[in-house]
Amino acid sequence: MRARSSRFQKIVKLAETDERRFAEATGASQRQLNDQVARLGELNAYRQEYAANTNSRGFTSAAQLKDYQDFLSRLDQAVLSQQQIIHDCEQNLERHRRQWQVKRQRLESLIVLTTTSWEDIYHFLKSKGRQTIVSRTTKETDIEIQLDLDGSGKYNNHTGIGFFDHMLDHNQNVWPIDR
Repeated sequence: MRARSSRFQKIVKLAETDERRFAEATGASQRQLNDQVARLGELNAYRQEYAANTNSRGFTSAAQLKDYQDFLSRLDQAVLSQQQIIHDCEQNLERHRRQWQVKRQRLESLIVLTTTSWEDIYHFLKSKGRQTIVSRTTKETDIEIQLDLDGSGKYNNHTGIGFFDHMLDHNQNVWPIDR
């Protein structure tokens, strides 16, 4: 029994390292998102300040007006670009968060395997909902499904295929799961 426990401890240590690595990646993604949101705020503030200062001076020639409009247009493009960067950062953060949750769940499962307390095992099994997230990306598709077998029956189907949506809607009457 001791040899088995020692082997499990090595696996748990590896899982802890893996989980910590994904937690750090999630934290880095959150910091990157915060930085990009701050940058967008600075860009918006600069645009408002530039527009306010320029409007108070007035234009003496058509060339100055055109330069002003061109610069505001470039600022608007920069704002749109920054908003896209923020959107990408949010998606990256969510992906890292999901990966970290999977690693955390695996680690907790391994820790329970090394315990000798039936009470700990019971609490572990009782506290976990029967939930999963499965993602698959190919050249043709990008699909993600989230299932909660202990759910209340909430669902949101938008596959883009009418018949498939209909079949999923029909199954919702039979299965009280969240998806």
